[in-house]
Amino acid sequence: MYITQKIADETLLKVKSEIEQLSIQVGKINPSVKLTSNKTLLGTCNKIKDGNYDFEIRITKYISNEQALKNTIAHEVLHTVEGCFNHGKKWKAMAEKVNSKYGYNITRLGDISETTGTPKYIVICKNCGLEYKYFKKGKVIKLLESKYKDKVRCSKCKGELKITYLTDI
Repeated sequence: MYITQKIADETLLKVKSEIEQLSIQVGKINPSVKLTSNKTLLGTCNKIKDGNYDFEIRITKYISNEQALKNTIAHEVLHTVEGCFNHGKKWKAMAEKVNSKYGYNITRLGDISETTGTPKYIVICKNCGLEYKYFKKGKVIKLLESKYKDKVRCSKCKGELKITYLTDI
């Protein structure tokens, strides 16, 4: 799936409407999503100084499917709710409310494996087989390569993780 401006903007309107139907008051969001070429972030919510809008949502054009697009946009829309510009208790409660009602999978960290780019690292859970794709050597990869590798666990089942390097595939 290639994300077009039209698809992104229509999805924002739909997701925003669904969230508002749950009596969640979202902020004033620019209705034009900014598409990025970022391969390591699915989306961001930025405060802006504009007379008409308080927030701008940016998403990567590399998101690979419609559900991942909805999850990402919903995640960012929830950041516009008062007291939710972080991933604190209120944000988590709102995410759970939306997940329960609409079957979304809004999490604190988006799943970068839902993009179409080519990763440098694939991390696989030895227990449930869930795969995580990474495009750069960030915190997770560095921890898994260190003596602290037991500090990083699968987000689904808490199983042990194993790195597969792109050259090993």
